Amino acid sequence: MSTIIGIEGLVFAGKTTLSENLGQSLPAAIVHEYGFYAGGSKSFPKYPPESYRAAIKASQFFINIEQERINVLRGFLSDSPEYVVVDRTYMTCLAFDFAAKMFTGFDTYDEVYNLWQRADKIETDVTIYLDVSDAEMMKRVPLRKSKCPDHLLDPEFNRQIRQYLQRQKVFMVNADQSKRQVLQEVKNCLG
Repeated sequence: MSTIIGIEGLVFAGKTTLSENLGQSLPAAIVHEYGFYAGGSKSFPKYPPESYRAAIKASQFFINIEQERINVLRGFLSDSPEYVVVDRTYMTCLAFDFAAKMFTGFDTYDEVYNLWQRADKIETDVTIYLDVSDAEMMKRVPLRKSKCPDHLLDPEFNRQIRQYLQRQKVFMVNADQSKRQVLQEVKNCLG
């Protein structure tokens, strides 16, 4: 039976890098983050949404992508790999919605939570939370080729995302470390 590993964390925490490194070193199949299946983050719904309904519709957009990711996961599981890495899970979407109220003014969390509870979604056996400090995150910003939306760099927004994800059942890993150290610490978590 395959072990499904979820990777969570703030922007610039190193989620995709860790996913790729685990893919090579374990080895593991990788279910990519939501933007990969949406054709990149430019096709994401407009943010901030203009209405409560638009905010709910945006959440439904990610639930629909999750269905595609489930199909990818099922394809991997048919080959019985020892590990499958999931770059971001539905918890990312819930955490984002939890924190977004401060920018949108729309408190959609309860409705979005209920939508996700009714939806098929990838459940992980273990979830790793890469905890990157605000200072380290800002050091990594210039390394990105595309512009990062301002709200993803907002310290209060990220504090709320961090707070939400830390309340979930996750293994906390200090993402301020080198890539090699993060990889080793995650492998230690996996036993």
